[in-house]
Amino acid sequence: MVLGQKDYPGTDHTHFDGPDDVAFGKSGEIYVADGEGNSRVVEFDSDGHFLKEWGRKGAGEGEFHLTPHTIATDAQGLVYVGDRENARIQVFDLEGKFLTQWRDIGHPYGIFVSPDQHIWMAEGGRRSLSGPGDRSQWKSAGQLWDFRPRSGTACWRTCPRCNGSERDLRG
Repeated sequence: MVLGQKDYPGTDHTHFDGPDDVAFGKSGEIYVADGEGNSRVVEFDSDGHFLKEWGRKGAGEGEFHLTPHTIATDAQGLVYVGDRENARIQVFDLEGKFLTQWRDIGHPYGIFVSPDQHIWMAEGGRRSLSGPGDRSQWKSAGQLWDFRPRSGTACWRTCPRCNGSERDLRG
């Protein structure tokens, strides 16, 4: 199966514009984080037929600033989208309805849901650049976050010698 058309970006349901990630739902649904140009999530059935899309450019609920960069699903059917440039994870139901967001967690570069339903996020730590193309002032925290949605907490791990800290996601 092939979704999209190579070298032909677009905004309809047969084209993407810089897809960044893909995830699969518990019934075989295919979720594409189509972020670099379209700021949307596109959903297909297990045979690749278009079902729906959601999102647009912005910073509000259900919106993505440039790039929904990473995407994952859990056993309950929730869809987690790493909204990298808005520095948050947004959580949606199976219909694409916005449920909640987790802010102040850095810039999500990757999300993975483990078999025990912990949601892990790789944080790229982009904080600032001193000028276009100048990486001499690139600052990176490089954190891994372990989200526990049922308890409403998140724990981040920065390095082996750190114990991490816990943060309340509900506030």
